[in-house]
Amino acid sequence: MASGTPIVAGKNSGATKEVIKNCGILTNVKSSKSIINSILKYDNKKIYNQKRILGLKRANEYFNLNIVTKSYIKHLKHILNNINKL
Repeated sequence: MASGTPIVAGKNSGATKEVIKNCGILTNVKSSKSIINSILKYDNKKIYNQKRILGLKRANEYFNLNIVTKSYIKHLKHILNNINKL
């Protein structure tokens, strides 16, 4: 998403759905026909550009370096503060 490349991802692949939201196309990754059909949807310039822009925006809002770093620090502090409770 951060590179501006529209995404095709597995619809039942962990947290993929929550990460990409409406910024890509979710597909059955166990079906090559499904993957090909999903990729071909990007032949439509409107869909391609819409998903590209949504992906760039989402990556910048939720996954930029500053946000991810703060999240890691928060979680690491929590772990360190509770290590004696384990």
